[in-house]
Amino acid sequence: MTSLTIPATVTKISNEDGAWGITNPFLYYSDFAECIVDPANPYYTSRDGVLFNKDMTEILCCPPAKQGAYTIPDGVKYVGGFFRFNLTDIVVPDSVISLGGFGYSTSLKHISLGAGITGDDYAFGGCTSLVAIDISEDNPNFTSADGIVYNKDKTKMLYCPRGKEGICQVPEGVQQIGDEAFTACTKLERIDIPKTVTAIGSDYSVQEERVCDVFRIGKGPEYEHCCKSLTAIEVDPENPVYSSKDGALFNKDQSTLLLYPGNNAKRYTIPDTVTRIAEGAFYCIDQLTIIIPKKVTRLDGMIWNSYYYHYEEYNPMIYCYANSAAEQYAIEEEIPYRLIVEEDSLQRF
Repeated sequence: MTSLTIPATVTKISNEDGAWGITNPFLYYSDFAECIVDPANPYYTSRDGVLFNKDMTEILCCPPAKQGAYTIPDGVKYVGGFFRFNLTDIVVPDSVISLGGFGYSTSLKHISLGAGITGDDYAFGGCTSLVAIDISEDNPNFTSADGIVYNKDKTKMLYCPRGKEGICQVPEGVQQIGDEAFTACTKLERIDIPKTVTAIGSDYSVQEERVCDVFRIGKGPEYEHCCKSLTAIEVDPENPVYSSKDGALFNKDQSTLLLYPGNNAKRYTIPDTVTRIAEGAFYCIDQLTIIIPKKVTRLDGMIWNSYYYHYEEYNPMIYCYANSAAEQYAIEEEIPYRLIVEEDSLQRF
């Protein structure tokens, strides 16, 4: 089906199962490129092949096969129906106040948002080619720089487009990196964090936060949502809360290992300054061997964050000392491990 004509008699168009809150019934018709509505229909209308409600305040369906650039008409307030579409550029006018979602488009590269967007509702999940989100200077809540979304005063980084490549330098002045800011940024290789950032993720203390929710490194059951190319997180030495060493992220005194990039070396000796390994520090990293020194006395929750698969799916290996917290953890979590004898040097491993 490449074109659909809706007669005047149709009074309801919906996806009955409404999976993920999506009510567009045409989203699985990949060849569907144009919707035409009879002008006499009292409930629906169309323009440029796109389906709207009658007064054109809401987009109901953008045909999946519609290509190129598209400017949403002024007057539209609510945007839905963009799911598995093939547009490359979208302009959203100031009249739009709510984005229902632009999910799972591998073609979308750029989107411009108007002044009307007031909620933190950037539903761009699965838009793997998206490299830039530009926001109107008149927007009272949000701003953008280099295609990345921030709050208005640029003290909080909210969203890095999933198609960004190479190195991301968080600007000086940013104080917080928001939840899932880098989730599914599969092409980023390095993230530089300035001295001004004092919070990564939810508003927890460093002793409680799960920075893995911000970066989601590694691979596994949710591999497509992970920063699988990330090799290093570099922190400004003057940062008062965080630090880095060999590409890994720590608290300031490096007593807590917060995150180890998934595309770094597959064999990692934890520094002897570390006493705690945070939950999700090795989020879904496959084929990783870690050597844990005696000083580590606390391993939080699931350090591989294996919610769906058993640890054996990741093929991990732990080297640790007898009667240590690491050995106890390996036994309880059923992770393969080998003991280091007292005479051995950690460098040997």
